Amino acid sequence: MKNKNVLILITAAAICLGVVSCSVGTTAESSSETTPSATTQETEVPTTTMTEATTTTTTTAATTSTTETTEETDPSVDWDIDNELSEPAIKDVSETVKDLTFVRNGKNIAGRLYLPEGDGPFPVVVFSCGLLEPFQDYESRAERFAKNGYAAVLFDFTMNIDGSYEKYITVHEDKWFEFTNPYDEERVNGQFFRQGVEELYAVIDSLGYLPKVDTENIYLGGHSMGGQIASYTGSVRQDEIKGLILVEPTIAFDEDLLVSQDPYIRVKLHYKLSFCKLNTLIYIGTHDGYGDMPDSFDEVLKLMKSSKLVTIDGADHSFAGKDGDKMVDDACEHIKTWNK
Repeated sequence: MKNKNVLILITAAAICLGVVSCSVGTTAESSSETTPSATTQETEVPTTTMTEATTTTTTTAATTSTTETTEETDPSVDWDIDNELSEPAIKDVSETVKDLTFVRNGKNIAGRLYLPEGDGPFPVVVFSCGLLEPFQDYESRAERFAKNGYAAVLFDFTMNIDGSYEKYITVHEDKWFEFTNPYDEERVNGQFFRQGVEELYAVIDSLGYLPKVDTENIYLGGHSMGGQIASYTGSVRQDEIKGLILVEPTIAFDEDLLVSQDPYIRVKLHYKLSFCKLNTLIYIGTHDGYGDMPDSFDEVLKLMKSSKLVTIDGADHSFAGKDGDKMVDDACEHIKTWNK
């Protein structure tokens, strides 16, 4: 993979908790949520309905485009996704918090729903975790979305919690990690990406079972590698998705992802993102993350015509605590302008 040292920095930092503050690039404007001491800058590049059956199969077939026109109107996935879904189990934690168990191909995916107070239905943000992060690490951000009037769904990528990723890495005392065998890196990261996309598909296709959720107003969010997965999924399913909220996403470089060795299938992520017309926010921090490389997203901003870079002063890769609150508040303010 390109820029291996950067990828190690970014994915390793995902072990820490977090989300970001607010500053933005070439067109400076201050966010109404930002505290007086915070600086917000912005860089802008101008330019589903669920089936109600208890068990449903969602199949998206890979297709080969024969013309540029076809590809522009149908940026289809690069492999077949065949998810057999069952109705998720829902357990009340409180009036506004529900434990969820999604079921994909007979296997459970743990998750949680956070709701604003009131009758709903509420627009929903489905937020994808970073590498090696359980969904519980993002609870404060989900609660903040709910406070702003948005339902939020968190869920676990199974490779984050079953040890199948960790067995390939060596974690050092300072929490940085590297692949024990460098030859595993491309294959394992590609496997995580592919399985993550398939699991995010399953969660999206199960939203119709959840209480007070408006399935006509779905936003995808994600942190680090979860942001990469959300960006790809949103690009492919943009007819169903209203916008993207990407926090320190690992999309800065032209990733050529090996998603299957048998059959041999690769995904050129930037090529896919070039077809994405969704309103997109990309959040970075100025400390210990992509903010240390302020030009990292220049190419992505050119490719994604409706994207905007938001830099939060002082935030690190994890966007924890108050930085996460600022990110959520700022994102919710932007969503209001998207819907005008």
